[in-house]
Amino acid sequence: MPDQVPLSSPASAPPPVSDKGASDQKPSSLAIRTMSSDIDALLKTGTPSISQIITKDAATPAVSQRQIPSTTPPMPPRNKGPIIIIIGIILIAGLIGGGVWYLLPTTPTSPTPTVPSGQGVDTPPGAGTPQTPPVPLLGPPPAALFNTDASRTITIPDNDRSVFLKLVTDTLQEPERTGTVKRILIKLQPTRTDGKGQPEHYASITEFFDLWHIAPSQSFFQHLEPSFTFFVYYGQDGPRIGFAAKTRDQNRTLSDIFFWEQSLVNDLAPFFFQEQIRQPDPPLFEDRTFSNTDWRYIKLSSQKDIGVGYMIFQADHLVLFTTSKGSMESIIKTLYGT
Repeated sequence: MPDQVPLSSPASAPPPVSDKGASDQKPSSLAIRTMSSDIDALLKTGTPSISQIITKDAATPAVSQRQIPSTTPPMPPRNKGPIIIIIGIILIAGLIGGGVWYLLPTTPTSPTPTVPSGQGVDTPPGAGTPQTPPVPLLGPPPAALFNTDASRTITIPDNDRSVFLKLVTDTLQEPERTGTVKRILIKLQPTRTDGKGQPEHYASITEFFDLWHIAPSQSFFQHLEPSFTFFVYYGQDGPRIGFAAKTRDQNRTLSDIFFWEQSLVNDLAPFFFQEQIRQPDPPLFEDRTFSNTDWRYIKLSSQKDIGVGYMIFQADHLVLFTTSKGSMESIIKTLYGT
């Protein structure tokens, strides 16, 4: 079998390379291929189809751009030492502060009582739930109407009269120097939890009489200020009770007491506790004078200093009640600063 000669198309044979053309070509320093040059070369060899142009473009390797060395000098490494020191100082300070806060003793605070929601508050239409007003805290005690040698505060829960009488009795039995005048402050403390009672406060003159179950005429209270001074005078014959209040109308107050004289001794009988007293019939009060001050008094015993006396001290608009002659004269001296 004769040797087979490979078949080739004359059109597909590559053109001969001319030696002259090869020798005359100058070498290029940089050959950059572009899409446009590849397509021109393809067109010179024949009439390509669109698919050949696309295939030729996809087969053309991308020319990498020459990397240009950067002329910017490299950044020097940062010194992280100061930052670490600052962070360490902050951490140490935080630990010290937390330790001090943890070790310091804390003072317990009592919760502020509040009025139950909706009580004592008018709710306008469409206003929703009303704001609960806070209960006012106990203010400072009322100032004494004259100087005293000592003072004591007693707390009465829910206006309990039995507790009140016991604490007053304990005060009377306290040993004191003869002639001492001790003030007794009465603090009323509610124990109800439904919020309907009054907040803790110091007793007024009307509440003071209510605790004793003494009921003078209403006109008597109309001219008196709410604050008063309740005191005990420690005399030679034992302790004696008295009180003083400010009056807004001295003449009317004096008139009210004058008409009260008919039952005054019997009405003030709780002031005498276990003392055996008897109201004279008729009850005759006498006008007396001490240090140019007029006052009225009825003596209830011939063996000891006990009775009922009252006066209006015009300089200070005071009305004063005592249960002995010695206590009245002692308070008059105090009012004049002697």
